[in-house]
Amino acid sequence: MHSEFDLLLGRKTYDQWASYWPNHDDVWREATRAMKYVVTRQSQDSRWESTTFLTEPVEALKRIKQEEGPDLHVWGSSELVHTLLANDLIDEVRLIVYPIIIGSGKQLFPDGNILPLQLDVIEQQLMPNGVHVVRYGRFQSEGKKR
Repeated sequence: MHSEFDLLLGRKTYDQWASYWPNHDDVWREATRAMKYVVTRQSQDSRWESTTFLTEPVEALKRIKQEEGPDLHVWGSSELVHTLLANDLIDEVRLIVYPIIIGSGKQLFPDGNILPLQLDVIEQQLMPNGVHVVRYGRFQSEGKKR
């Protein structure tokens, strides 16, 4: 969270974050300084500096991933993650698993149009409170920049 990155957010997550993080730069300065790419079906007015809206996300993200720049981080944005999975646009997954069962909720890996994705554990840490932080990665083909 405290290294250089750009953000890739769905519109709902952006709306929540844009009302909070610009006023809390002292807590998470990296989020304010990051370039924000927001996937939305319609044009929006930017309420947060360094924001670009993507109405055609798949082609735009393929182009952005070929450019030099920091890693793209996706936070929340479950519908966006489904689109990324379906279009083979994910290189790494970081999961924070809490030891509670809440019943139903959003699915990270929905039924349907998801390509097979083989992941290997790159790093993992079990916290004293039972939270498991796992970083999964996949083979990065030559030529990928981000």
